[in-house]
Amino acid sequence: MKLPRTLLPVALVLALVAVGWQPSRVAVASSVIATAVADTSINSASPSINYGATSPLHVDGSPVVATYLRFNIANVSAAGAVLSIYPTSNQSLGFDVHSLADDTWVEKGLTWNNHPTWDPTVLASSGPASAGLLLNISLPTASLPGNGNVDFVLTTNSQTALALASRESTNPPQLVITASPTPSPSPTPPQSPSPSPTPVPFPSPSPSPVPSPSPSPPHDPVVLTAGDIACGLINTGGMSPGGACKQAATAALLGTAGVVAVLPLGDNQYECGELSNFQSFYEPSWGQYKNLTYPVIGNHEYLTAGATTPCLSSQTQPGAPGYFTYFGSAASPLDPDCSASCRGYYSFDIGAWHLIALNAECSAPGVGGCGPGSPQEVWLKTDLAAHANRCVLAYWHQPRFSSGQEGGTTGMQTFWSDLYDAQADLVLNGHDHDYERFTQLGKVVTTDGSGAEQPVVDPNGIREIVVGTGGRNLSRFPADFKTGSQVHDSGTFGVLKLTLHESSYDWTFLPAANGTFTDSGSTNCRFSQGPTDTSPPTSPAGLQVTTAPTKADLSWTSATDNVGVAGYRILRNSTPLVTIPGANQVFTDPAVVAGQNYTYAVAAVDAAGNVSPISASVTVTVPVAPGSLVGVVTDSSSGLPIGGALLGDSAGSVISDSSGHYSQSLAPSSYVVSAIATGFAPASATVTVTSGGTVTQNFALLPGGCMTGRVIDASGSAPLSGATESWLGGSATTNAAGIYSLAGLSDGTYNLVVSMPGFTPQTRAVAVTGGNCPTADFTLSPDIFSDTFETGGFSAWNGASATNMSVEATTAHTGSAGVEANVNNLAYGAIKTLSSTYSTVYLRAYFRFHSKSTNVGIYRLRTASGIDILHLYVDNATGRLGLRNDITGVTTLSATVVSADTWHSIETKVVISSTSSVVQVWLDQTDQASLDSNATNLGTTNVGQVMIGDTNARTLDAFWDDVAVADARVGG
Repeated sequence: MKLPRTLLPVALVLALVAVGWQPSRVAVASSVIATAVADTSINSASPSINYGATSPLHVDGSPVVATYLRFNIANVSAAGAVLSIYPTSNQSLGFDVHSLADDTWVEKGLTWNNHPTWDPTVLASSGPASAGLLLNISLPTASLPGNGNVDFVLTTNSQTALALASRESTNPPQLVITASPTPSPSPTPPQSPSPSPTPVPFPSPSPSPVPSPSPSPPHDPVVLTAGDIACGLINTGGMSPGGACKQAATAALLGTAGVVAVLPLGDNQYECGELSNFQSFYEPSWGQYKNLTYPVIGNHEYLTAGATTPCLSSQTQPGAPGYFTYFGSAASPLDPDCSASCRGYYSFDIGAWHLIALNAECSAPGVGGCGPGSPQEVWLKTDLAAHANRCVLAYWHQPRFSSGQEGGTTGMQTFWSDLYDAQADLVLNGHDHDYERFTQLGKVVTTDGSGAEQPVVDPNGIREIVVGTGGRNLSRFPADFKTGSQVHDSGTFGVLKLTLHESSYDWTFLPAANGTFTDSGSTNCRFSQGPTDTSPPTSPAGLQVTTAPTKADLSWTSATDNVGVAGYRILRNSTPLVTIPGANQVFTDPAVVAGQNYTYAVAAVDAAGNVSPISASVTVTVPVAPGSLVGVVTDSSSGLPIGGALLGDSAGSVISDSSGHYSQSLAPSSYVVSAIATGFAPASATVTVTSGGTVTQNFALLPGGCMTGRVIDASGSAPLSGATESWLGGSATTNAAGIYSLAGLSDGTYNLVVSMPGFTPQTRAVAVTGGNCPTADFTLSPDIFSDTFETGGFSAWNGASATNMSVEATTAHTGSAGVEANVNNLAYGAIKTLSSTYSTVYLRAYFRFHSKSTNVGIYRLRTASGIDILHLYVDNATGRLGLRNDITGVTTLSATVVSADTWHSIETKVVISSTSSVVQVWLDQTDQASLDSNATNLGTTNVGQVMIGDTNARTLDAFWDDVAVADARVGG
């Protein structure tokens, strides 16, 4: 490995030789980044369409959409692999990764119809996806060949589509492979110091994971550090816009006696890190100590020219070429001679300390992310493991926590957690142009009542110091400081001096000329304090939840911990919602939806990240605030109020008072409201009632004779919408509530015929006299079969009985009774042999289940001899409605989940016609397209028997009601 810096003075060489120092070799693990060479998606809903020229990529569970990826690997022996994918939308489940052995597919030729089948085994899962946040998925090395193509397929079970950046984008899919380590020489001590007046140098870094041990220097080393340093622009004649440009004043502090290393903390040259500006402004100041410098990069070094950045467009290419060229291999020792898009992270030793330089520009070219499983995180964990039981200092640009104007960086939490677990001691950052020293902090992060992120204090944790005082300019702090912020100043340029002892460190802030602020102190290294706390807190007790239409309020009894409870993690529906500071034992969840059920639980967390057992859960239903329907009923001819008018809708009815006013409290929904008064033609209107709102609907009724009534289904008392009421003078149809109205009738007797496809029509004579409005209600029976549960239990079914089913009076869809099956590993059901056989038939039943641990059979359509043609069921694994074609043996699942403890209308139409048979299924009046077919094989024998229940042994508790068979759509 090429090491450009000559850093050892003669005195240190002699000291090293005297103690028997010899060069050694270390294992250097390198990474290979392969970008996708082919990618496309396939869609089961559009089986013949190729998406090879389409961006972005997609995965979806319904319809099934999968993404195919191909990478090419050349002679790599993999020790680890990470698949990096960039989501461009949000989705709570993420996707699964499968291997694909067949690599004959072509990007611009692949469709659903010709796709090769992927291995159903899941190699890895991404977890939740957020737009713009890179996903890094660790893969088993066994899934990778040493050479040639490697193909993967991405799928999801989510009903929400997820979009992913394709290889044509600026964030293409990448496969980051950590190659098996190969030996590489450690740096050789130089033979002589740099000539005067160059400051006294110190050993250059050796890359992780296993550096050669070196003896401590004769005196404890001193390190100086700051970030946000040099400014000045060649293209503007000098000063950066808004810049103080005090880099010379802070550089004057770098000659402090005993300094062996200078750590620039990023944004080292403004505005965009151009090489010419580095040479013109950084070089004459901090650049005097370049041979002592161990830099990290900031966001400004990666900037490119634009409307709001006064950069040199000819020198601001992607990948920070100015920074990596200026510092050379010192900027990225793991990439010798790299001049752009380098990794920019490395580690080295100074005395008894191990120092780690990280790249916080996670999405920049060549970095590969900062999240779990990213190449940098894998390298960091390996490096930390190789330097256990030592003092550790880590530094990068954007702080994990900051009270300054830029604020903290949540994207660095993975690094922070890894450093905490490895007992690292000190983290240094810039970015905010101020000085802020935190006390020692824990691994856990909480959210306060205002929604702001807060660190937790941990006497055995990591100290963070923000030193953005290198010269560019200074920025005032906002009003509030973060938890654990001990010292803060925004009025003084300067550098931080660190003295690194064998098991402790001292710090002193050195102000630039004319500055008065300073700060100093000492702290012991964490490894000397014993192992990290591993004892979890006790579980919180006494959880109580109260609800209102817009919130849920939680309270509980405090937990205990051997060190202290740092926070409480709130779980909603088994998913972590937020972690709040440990001083609180109350929480309000404002993000609830009225009418929904929520299950809450709480766990205690200590500063080390140890989590208590989860508390007992509490399930609540958020109440729905009703709305109000109000109005006035009047005579359209005179304007006078009409008292005693009937105002009816699907929720009930009210009567107008003597002033014509009416008022009704209704659950939020849409309603068809009818106004009926004797001597007046009825009127109706559609209204929408909102939670807590009031809607006004007035009616002005026309005088005259009329007739009104309601039409319902005899098999379940459900209103029949669209039923026709006809007489010699005309006709009308029922609305959604089953109500019809006939207006403008003269006195006389009307023979009213009410009909509905699939039901037996009824005829009735109704007399209208004196301009009155008689009411005539009708109950229609399905023209083939209805269940008779209300009147005779199973009397209309075969044998007037059922197997392991009973009449249930307390849980009925309509009327007074339904039936229940509450079985444990038993078959159950009732069978009805129809009076004839039918080539076209409709079977409708209302169904609900309370619990299940197996599939739930709903009903079966059969031949007259009892041979199953098809049956409907609820799939236990997914909760979706399923259809089994018992003739072909094919099972299909819908995209819709059948919810528990809710009545559902399930209707199936079949047309028996051999291989041209028809199936159509409605769930709650909604067509289930994935279950429908116009060309399936249902055999040639007509339907002659129906069954509710299942012939297989099941374990469940479920209910049926309002079963009807007809030769036309039943509905309802």
